[in-house]
Amino acid sequence: MNKKRLINGLLILMSALFVLSFMLPAYGVDSDTLYGHDCANFALMGLMQNVNEFSISDFITFSFYNFPNFIIPLTLLIHWKLNKIVLLFIVLVSSASAGYWIIFDAQNLKIGYWLWLLCCISLPTLMYIKRVLSQKTTKSEATELLDNF
Repeated sequence: MNKKRLINGLLILMSALFVLSFMLPAYGVDSDTLYGHDCANFALMGLMQNVNEFSISDFITFSFYNFPNFIIPLTLLIHWKLNKIVLLFIVLVSSASAGYWIIFDAQNLKIGYWLWLLCCISLPTLMYIKRVLSQKTTKSEATELLDNF
């Protein structure tokens, strides 16, 4: 199978799983369960409620926590226009942001979170690999990149 077709297929699959993750239980304590869309809504409403009281550091913290929720859908729409450095930055920040919640409260994370985490790491990584493959690289460079991944 062509590597670009494989990457495109994985991007479609992971995009669908990213959307699905918002419909699954993501966080729960005892009988109280929040679905992924509840968590995203809660985070967004936290920003809107305190918009007049937000400092720059609050905004940066909020942005870090919610980076994948906003940047991944946007990046899916325009990833072919972004250079490798920007995509690599998105890979690193999405991974750190999504992974932060494991440190915060791992015992209460549910399947929706774990699927979301997988997508937050794999989608930007796949976009980065696709971008690298689409640039004029020699066949051996592209093969080495995929073999090392």
